[in-house]
Amino acid sequence: MNKKATESILVCVNHPDFSKELIAYGKRLSLEMNLPLQVVNIQPSANGYCARGHEIELFYQQCKEAGAELTILFDDDFAGATAKFARKTGAKQVVTQLFSSESGGPDTFAEALHRLAPTLPISMVSVSGKIYHIYPNYRPRVFQKTSSVG
Repeated sequence: MNKKATESILVCVNHPDFSKELIAYGKRLSLEMNLPLQVVNIQPSANGYCARGHEIELFYQQCKEAGAELTILFDDDFAGATAKFARKTGAKQVVTQLFSSESGGPDTFAEALHRLAPTLPISMVSVSGKIYHIYPNYRPRVFQKTSSVG
C-alpha cells in the first residue's frame, strides 16, 4: 500500500553542537506554516548504530524537546538520501547547516540536494546564525518591451 506523504518541514542534522539551532529554526518554520517537524540524521553506512550512539541520543533529546520526529538513516550518499527522505515525508522545505567546501567554495551538499530536488526550498543556517536560502524556480524580474513607441 502506497500511503501519501504528509507535508512537513525537514531539518537535516549532522553535529550535535549545532543541531539545536537548526531544530529551533525548523520549529519556527513548522509553527509559521502549521506543518509537522521531521528531523533526519544521515550516518555513513559503515558506522552502524552504535558508532555515534552518544550523538544520536543528543539528537533524540533535542527532537523530543521540539516535538519533532527523528529518523536516522545509514547511507553514503548524504544528498541522495536526504532528497529521497524529503520526497517520502512530503517536505515543503529543508533546513540544514551551511557547510563550505574544503576550498572555501560553495556548499556542495546544498548544491547536490538542489540538483536532486530542484523544486524544494532549502534554508542553510550558518554558525553565526545567518540564514541563506535556495528558492526553486527563482527568476529575476526582466523588463520586457510591451508596446512600440512612435
